[in-house]
Amino acid sequence: MASATPAHTESNLLDRISTTPRLWNVLRWIVEAGFNGERAEIARELRPWAGDTRRFLDLGCGTGEFAGEFPANRYVGLDLSRTYLRFAAQNRPGSYLAGSGDALPFAGGSFDAALVLGVIHHLPTILPLRPLANSPACCAPAEPPW
Repeated sequence: MASATPAHTESNLLDRISTTPRLWNVLRWIVEAGFNGERAEIARELRPWAGDTRRFLDLGCGTGEFAGEFPANRYVGLDLSRTYLRFAAQNRPGSYLAGSGDALPFAGGSFDAALVLGVIHHLPTILPLRPLANSPACCAPAEPPW
């Protein structure tokens, strides 16, 4: 009987934890130091547009961890995991939709900006550029905040 290697055992444990959104959030919150850096960066990027009507897409939103950083009526989270989307819709502000960055289900100009955070390392080698290449298809041309 072959025993599992430590890396394989760790991977299996993380896979099991990731199937429970609340537990996964706690683990990620610990590992990511409460997401303080990410939240500060999102706030810095949004500050110049405070109070306007821009719409935001969170591509690979997972459990909607960052939804609260955006105006709820102008935030849409997109993810492949229906389990995570259910959790997000029940626990976070905003709207959520199942879908892939490979074929964004939005018309051009539907959003003014997109957040892609914690997604690219999950994609197969050839795929990381596809969501970024597709983003302009759904995002309006950028205007500088000044």
